[in-house]
Amino acid sequence: MSQGVNNTAAEPLEPNSDLNGHADDASVHDSVVESIEEYDPLLPDDIDTVPETEDQGPAAQGSAVQARAGAPDSEDPDDVDFSDLTLCVRPQSPPVGNGPLTSFITPTLQSMMQTPELAGRYRPLYFTRPLIPAERGYWCMETDEWPLDAQDDFWRFMERLISQSELGWHVWIIREPRGGQNGLGLVKVFCWGEVVQHVYLVLYLASHRWTKKAGCTWVDGTDQIVIRIGEEPVVGP
Repeated sequence: MSQGVNNTAAEPLEPNSDLNGHADDASVHDSVVESIEEYDPLLPDDIDTVPETEDQGPAAQGSAVQARAGAPDSEDPDDVDFSDLTLCVRPQSPPVGNGPLTSFITPTLQSMMQTPELAGRYRPLYFTRPLIPAERGYWCMETDEWPLDAQDDFWRFMERLISQSELGWHVWIIREPRGGQNGLGLVKVFCWGEVVQHVYLVLYLASHRWTKKAGCTWVDGTDQIVIRIGEEPVVGP
């Protein structure tokens, strides 16, 4: 079901490594936050007030979200070409330090939690256990139901954030295309247990809410689904 990921830190942690990429560069962080706000102007005031259409299916509601959030409005989504997209995006390697590791949370990730209207979008259908901060796992999402232009926009946005290390050390993304189909296919975003909620909120924004509409799961290092996100009401563990 998955590529091998360990349930603890996959690699020895460098002491005092700058895991947070641009953590000390306020200007870079501010520019990313601004780009997020431009990317999805539904935040913070009207995130749940997207007009409903007569067709209440995911495709119709997703189109309304994309139009409000500034996603490409292609006359023919089938024209989107995924052949030039990479299959994997990794962050820059952190510099070596000599102090203790304190957190995997970057300023960009922290900003996800500082907007109440956005932080409230994290509503698991269920979760099976508490997460260990240094365990490894991944968010897994099928993108077949997403509009093609939303898929393309999602990947390019995530590519920019990850390649600039805005989501931190060892947060990376892969896609597994379906044979003969045009699209991203199965997408996995690997991350630490400490930032699972933060990373989900980034995915929620980048996908124009398709992570909620079509659903996604967080899978741990033993290939067990620990968290499931979807359209149903929240339930406890």
